[in-house]
Amino acid sequence: MECEGEQCERSSDGCDDRFMMAMMIVKRAKMELLKEKVKKKLEEVDGKRLDKVADLIVEVMLDQRKTHQDMEKRYDEMKDRFDALHR
Repeated sequence: MECEGEQCERSSDGCDDRFMMAMMIVKRAKMELLKEKVKKKLEEVDGKRLDKVADLIVEVMLDQRKTHQDMEKRYDEMKDRFDALHR
């Protein structure tokens, strides 16, 4: 069944669902476009400062990862020593 006009609104063949899905896609596309424009403006205004913030965040994350790995290694060493005492 073709979907046309008022018949579409009253039909039970999913025409209204398809229309709503199309409208949702349009809204999402519009929001994505707006998001890209905002990102571009922020880059122009605060790009260098935000680069420094991003660098700091990555540095902290890498330090945390290294600290965690060091702690795991130390734990394993202590466990091995403990196990050796109880053999």
